[in-house]
Amino acid sequence: MTGHRSFASALVVCLLTLVGVECASAAQPASDEARDAASDEEFIAWVRANLHDSSDFPALRKMLGAASIVALGEGLHGSAEPLEFRNRLFQYLVEQDDFTAIALESGLTESYVINEYVRGGAGELEAVTARGITNGLAGFPQQAQLVRWMREYNQDTRHARKIEFYGMDLSGFPGSPGAPFDLALSYLQRVDPARAAQLSERMAPMLPFLRLDRLAASGKQYSQLPQAQRDAATALIADLLVWFETNEGVYIRASSARDYELAYRAAVATRQMDDYLRQVPVGWTTQQGPQAIMGTVAVSDRAKLDNIEWIESRPERTGKLLVFTHLAHAAPTAVSVQLGTGPATPLPPLVGTYLKRRYGSQFVTIGHLFAQDATSCGVRRAPASAQSLEGLFASLGKPAFVLDLRVAPPAVRERLKPIHALYGQLPVHSLRLDEGVDIVLFTQRATRSVPCPQMESNVGPKKQ
Repeated sequence: MTGHRSFASALVVCLLTLVGVECASAAQPASDEARDAASDEEFIAWVRANLHDSSDFPALRKMLGAASIVALGEGLHGSAEPLEFRNRLFQYLVEQDDFTAIALESGLTESYVINEYVRGGAGELEAVTARGITNGLAGFPQQAQLVRWMREYNQDTRHARKIEFYGMDLSGFPGSPGAPFDLALSYLQRVDPARAAQLSERMAPMLPFLRLDRLAASGKQYSQLPQAQRDAATALIADLLVWFETNEGVYIRASSARDYELAYRAAVATRQMDDYLRQVPVGWTTQQGPQAIMGTVAVSDRAKLDNIEWIESRPERTGKLLVFTHLAHAAPTAVSVQLGTGPATPLPPLVGTYLKRRYGSQFVTIGHLFAQDATSCGVRRAPASAQSLEGLFASLGKPAFVLDLRVAPPAVRERLKPIHALYGQLPVHSLRLDEGVDIVLFTQRATRSVPCPQMESNVGPKKQ
């Protein structure tokens, strides 16, 4: 993304950048239709009687119950409130519950370097964080704070069981889809140099095209790769996986079980990226619009599920998992997005829907809502409509609170059934809150994680 834009369009890593839609300038619609005052009063009375301060983690822990996977869905990428809440919540759940890992909306294989660091590996905090968190999310100071705390926790000899850091997203963003292939190839060069040389030679003609610029048709990229070469790259990746799988014992003896596992997952990540790229038609340009490559969203969120399941299946994994992503991804319900002035466009199934089917009541979502967007530099946005759910929450005058929607009486749940346009995130995402959010984290405001003068220099490449 280029130019001087508001925080919502220049810094926010919105879901639809996956398919080439900039976090752009559509007007924020009213969240809900107006409701009569009596029902508003009934709704607010129930909320007031059932909310808990956002720092009341014992109450929140009780809401989470026995859930083994908790997804915290932030309402706006890069805002300070959900990041700070995430860090405090994770620390509490590690120390007072059975949580032992966190997974961010960031590249899986890139996260290896952070996981090694929090386990006691070498490196400098800022450099490790910058390398290990992708999608333009590395520069927020709360990221380094999280990584620092995890390393310090693991270094404390009182903690026999160590905690781990993961990315759950596609590897290779924003501009290096070939990165996981390079990682798998590097391992093969150690354990099977002949096959590594063969793979390198076969991939060489395609490798320069393994990138995708969704905002400009510049340079070599995947949309320009002919179908025959696409098929050749896919066949090569299939061979790569077969060689890993049929030589597992040989490769482990030549390295270690852990090295093999991580390298094999890099090979799987290569296949995920290839699946993603193949959703882009030959010759696609930005002028053809995002609908033509909406399949990339479907592949990306299915890959998130597969990566979470891999995290949960790792031999050393015990305990529960906190997932941190945008609310649209976390919500186990249908999500649509407003592109321009036409009807809302339904998105493919997102990772929350898969997680709910896989884990049922063991999966719980916490959804961040807010009523004032204070993230723009020099641009004042209108607050949420007073008739919207965010506006009603704001009328309580509480700076921040959590609320379990699952215990709402029938009349209140009826109020949560209509499609709700989320305030703040652009393009505007819409979903049913009664299906998509178990527990609300409400903050009056969303403020910047990074001060305005530092934004451009501190925040990494944007997720595209």
